[in-house]
Amino acid sequence: MTRPRYIVILIAVLGCLCGADDLKQLDGRLTIEHATGRTEHVVVRWTAVVLADRRETGGPATPLQGKWTDDRECHWTVRTRVSRRLLLRSSNGEELDWPGSGGLDPATDGGAGLRELRSSHQNCNEAEAGMRRDFEVARVEAKRALQKVIETDRDSLETQLRKRPGVRAVTFEWDRDPQR
Repeated sequence: MTRPRYIVILIAVLGCLCGADDLKQLDGRLTIEHATGRTEHVVVRWTAVVLADRRETGGPATPLQGKWTDDRECHWTVRTRVSRRLLLRSSNGEELDWPGSGGLDPATDGGAGLRELRSSHQNCNEAEAGMRRDFEVARVEAKRALQKVIETDRDSLETQLRKRPGVRAVTFEWDRDPQR
């Protein structure tokens, strides 16, 4: 294999395990009734996300240059989280960030067990199977935890909005069946 092909294959492999992967997204709708009679309809979008990163430190043995040991080590991190966005949907379907979201607490994990996986051993070629396994475990955990996170976060969000001055009522409904 020539060197340019090797670099292309390495970039393709790294591309699979680095970056962010949005796994599942659920939308709900909050209706906020103000004491003035004004009503706002806000889309709440929760997204389960897996973030992956990897790097290799050290280098191969180069005996002709006096380096006798291969000290390459692969380090990777796989993190999961649930993000929440509050959006206004215009009559033509355009979605804009809701200006009233300032001051609200971010989505919490609700004790759902979202976690970070880290490993460090061998060079990245030898550690490929372990990285892929950790990434798949994180994907499964994030999807499983999404509903629990939403239940906790939805209650927290409604409570925070009800406490705002001039808010008379807050109601929530799903845009579609959350079990799909």
